[in-house]
Amino acid sequence: MIKTIIGSIKKNPYIWLWSILFFYIIYGTLIPFVFCLSLEDVLENIKNANYIPFYYEAKGKHISISDIVSNIALFMPYGFLLRLGLDPYYVTRYGLKCVGSAFLLSLFIELYQLFVYSRVSSTTDIINDTLGAWIGYILAINYIHFLRNKV
Repeated sequence: MIKTIIGSIKKNPYIWLWSILFFYIIYGTLIPFVFCLSLEDVLENIKNANYIPFYYEAKGKHISISDIVSNIALFMPYGFLLRLGLDPYYVTRYGLKCVGSAFLLSLFIELYQLFVYSRVSSTTDIINDTLGAWIGYILAINYIHFLRNKV
């Protein structure tokens, strides 16, 4: 299996770029790595998490537009590069895989942030990250169509 993955990366630069982006997203969204080691701290983070989308309950106001745009922009290349890295002959076949994997990655990040002191988990981030990957996926499909029509 490892040989297959390495072979895919060598043959397809989009998968290579997507792999770098994947690890960058994980690293960039989880720093600083100062973990909550007590159950009380984790329970406090669970209590302070934002469960209502697009609303910051602790401050009683809506999430900032810059936060929404930055999350969407972070995951647009994820959907774009992953779609281009998959088989280019099946244009719409991989939509669920691209968007679903972005959703799972975002969910992992938000759950992980429950164990980090300076982070706040938010359902808004999951929605925006998934939306960003979907937009990137749509842009990749349009890019594939553009290349096919150009040739």
